[in-house]
Amino acid sequence: MWECRCECGAITYKATDTLTNPDKSMCNECAGKYSAGIARQSAGFVGGTQITKIMDMTPTAANTSGVRGVYYEKRSSKWRARLKFKGKTMSFGSFARFEDAVLARKKAEKIYFGEFLEENGFELKVSEKQ
Repeated sequence: MWECRCECGAITYKATDTLTNPDKSMCNECAGKYSAGIARQSAGFVGGTQITKIMDMTPTAANTSGVRGVYYEKRSSKWRARLKFKGKTMSFGSFARFEDAVLARKKAEKIYFGEFLEENGFELKVSEKQ
């Protein structure tokens, strides 16, 4: 067993065969953070946003409108458009016509997602279907 000092300053004891593996030669706290970072990177996260989620905008099974981010609000009898990006939900208004809500959502996607994807070397897939 070797006495090792982690980058954070904590003392750990490690076997000889684990000394060259960075996640095994760290203290438990740092190893957990390292592993979580690797998992997020493998899942396609960039800057706290999962690239694969915003590149594939197919509606979820729970979606009833057929367009991601557009839903009918019974209380107001209007269509609403919203978007979640970087952990924040943004609303783009309520509309009497479904088509207007879809248009508002598509514009927001181009503004928020398009710019972000472009900065990170990806391209927004624009579907022709509403």
